[in-house]
Amino acid sequence: MHHHIKYTAKNAEEAEDMWARYEAIIAYAEHTGFDLIDFANRLESLRTGVMIEQGENKGEALLITSVHRSKGLEWPFVIMPSLTQGKFPYIPRDGKSFSIEDERRLFYVAMTRAEEKL
Repeated sequence: MHHHIKYTAKNAEEAEDMWARYEAIIAYAEHTGFDLIDFANRLESLRTGVMIEQGENKGEALLITSVHRSKGLEWPFVIMPSLTQGKFPYIPRDGKSFSIEDERRLFYVAMTRAEEKL
């Protein structure tokens, strides 16, 4: 799998980012304790917001949001994709004003949304 990610990525940074997301999914899968079919069903139910298995917490869902909208919220697992130079922190190319301190604060907010794993 690692070889495939290196082959399909545009560069080494993107390959590293893709591999980190893959490892995060593996860690989440191990945490659930489900077999492959149940895990796939679980991911689908989180994606759609519809619980497939009976007896599960009906409030669970997969949420994709921005760092800005995550302020004040927390989740057991948080994945922060695209943490590569030029994407985060965002540095405008058109010469507009930019504050590295603001970007650092946003990064801190995003990291502290994770209750168990980041």
